[in-house]
Amino acid sequence: MHVHAQMTTSPMVVTRPMQEQDVDAVMALEEICFPTPWSRDMYVHEIAENPYGSYWVLAPMPSAQNNMPPLLAYGGIWLIGDEVHITTLASHPDWRRRGYAGQLLLHLLTQARNGGAVLATLEARTNNAAAVGLYAKLGFESVGVRKGYYADTNEDALLLTLFDLDTPAVWARLEAMRAEFEAQAV
Repeated sequence: MHVHAQMTTSPMVVTRPMQEQDVDAVMALEEICFPTPWSRDMYVHEIAENPYGSYWVLAPMPSAQNNMPPLLAYGGIWLIGDEVHITTLASHPDWRRRGYAGQLLLHLLTQARNGGAVLATLEARTNNAAAVGLYAKLGFESVGVRKGYYADTNEDALLLTLFDLDTPAVWARLEAMRAEFEAQAV
């Protein structure tokens, strides 16, 4: 993927590209966060071999690691042409509602925009109110339902889209949200 691998930091956390040494911590969160987790091999393939993929982690700064897990959140995207698909996003259950998933999602969207994306899509479980709420807050719109999308539960997925990712109006709103998430993350 032709996106610059830049790290971002705040006093408490650092956002950096996922590396193979992160996969054990990612897998621990996968087991907690998802009924059907991805495999270790899937993550290793995505970070090492998928030219369209970009995977990131949000980790505590070494000075802030007191009683914090090794990863607070992780996520990934596929950038194909001018569309980005958010493939996964999760945050540590004990550290939710602190803006970490929102910060990481905004980082992923920034990477995608820098790579030429004008449209962002993702699927979310219909019963995942917290995730759907986060996406709505960022301007994602429900554009459809994928019936029985999740094979583990036969649950439907909402297809959500953020349009006009490349426009100043959308970015002004997203930057305001970034400041809100960073203020929340303490």
